[in-house]
Amino acid sequence: MASRLLHKIVEPYLKIDLIVMIFLSFCVLWFSLPAGILCLVLTFSLQVYHGKFTRTRTLDQIDSYEESLSGDRDEIARAFTENSPLLLSLIDMEGRLLWSNQRFHTVFDSEEAFYDKVDKNMITEFFDKPEKQLIIPVEDRIYRVTAGTMRNYDRDKKMLFWANVTSYQIVKELYGDKRPCVAFINIDNYDDLLASSPSDEQSSITAGIDKMIRNWASGMDAAISRTRSNRYVMLFENQHLETLVAEKFPIINEIHQIETKADFPTSLSIGVGAGAKTLNDLQNYAVNALDLALGRGGDQVVIKRNGGEIEFYGGGLTTVEKRNKGKSRIVAHALQQLITTSDRVIIMGHTRPDMDSFGAAIGVYHMAKRFTANVDIVLNEVGEAIEIIYEAAAATGRFSFLTSDRALELARPNTLLVVVDTHIGSLTECPKLIGKTGKLVVIDHHRRSKEAIENATLTYMEVYASSTSELITELLQYSG
Repeated sequence: MASRLLHKIVEPYLKIDLIVMIFLSFCVLWFSLPAGILCLVLTFSLQVYHGKFTRTRTLDQIDSYEESLSGDRDEIARAFTENSPLLLSLIDMEGRLLWSNQRFHTVFDSEEAFYDKVDKNMITEFFDKPEKQLIIPVEDRIYRVTAGTMRNYDRDKKMLFWANVTSYQIVKELYGDKRPCVAFINIDNYDDLLASSPSDEQSSITAGIDKMIRNWASGMDAAISRTRSNRYVMLFENQHLETLVAEKFPIINEIHQIETKADFPTSLSIGVGAGAKTLNDLQNYAVNALDLALGRGGDQVVIKRNGGEIEFYGGGLTTVEKRNKGKSRIVAHALQQLITTSDRVIIMGHTRPDMDSFGAAIGVYHMAKRFTANVDIVLNEVGEAIEIIYEAAAATGRFSFLTSDRALELARPNTLLVVVDTHIGSLTECPKLIGKTGKLVVIDHHRRSKEAIENATLTYMEVYASSTSELITELLQYSG
């Protein structure tokens, strides 16, 4: 029988002729009563004949046409399943293979072969997550598998569509492997390294370091160039970076084997940029990574990837940076200029201050007081670690201590904030104070963290020092 939808579409057209004939009969009836009655009789007679023979035959023809379409549809579906370029398989909720097309058999010649290569638990996940896609390797090919429900009432079965994505996966892996990485390589304490060696040995030391670095780069087919006496830039592929990560950058320890007359070993600091969207970003990642490696004391590799992810390798030497009196003098003069050009100086250390944090703050307070009257130390609570020294300092009446709330009230664009004994904003006495002042100085002796305060006006971080108070003492020697 024809579908209800087809009947609804066709039947209105079958009634049009009746409506037209009745209308014409009434028109004739208007002019001639006998002729009009005759027309109406003929019209109703034709309608009876049509309803009994013609309408039934028309709907039968529609039924026949629909059946032929249904047969064609089944034939098309059968041809698709058998000749589809996709592998098709029907499974139940227990992962049993109920049916598969001919192309599926070219990959899995039997049900046992299918279960040997495919985890049954993996494919049954489609019943819980129909939208799920699986990547399943089968010998030398890779398939992306998606699922579809057969019928609304047949939810305990899933049709799996296996698309061969081997070429796509190969291109994807090649893209990941061939992406460029940039490394900036720094020879730590290069000038001191040469200065501590006889002049006739300096060239051999330089050549030995250069040869080891270039041989390391050559093993990765990397492009390397020496930009300064102690600095290299290297361009290499991402696939080699993953190998270096797995091996934890052996070059860091191998470079220690180069013998010199110095009382410290030869070491490298390497900053690597990886995964950036542009070459400019890649370079910036490498520069930031090298700064982080140097700030943490050198003798290590820092990798900065897209998204801000940072990794650290090496850093085994306890002392890499040598004391540099010239640097202390430069920092002291720079700090003095910042103090003299500021309306107020606020000093703060880390939360739960210890002797080093409190002592460093007192030292900076003395330095600042030489050049300005408005100097304060942020101190929210006095713990047992500094109780005695705090009471002694407070008893002199020479120091100004205030809370975080008061410091926030006093902070202005021309205020100088000095952070001591930490370089991580969240660990300070008042994290909200960072960014409230126009100038910021960070002085610390800890290894640089990836959470370091950024955009400081002046940063003085030396991991060689035993304490931040030691660094402040050196600065006091060179301040006016």
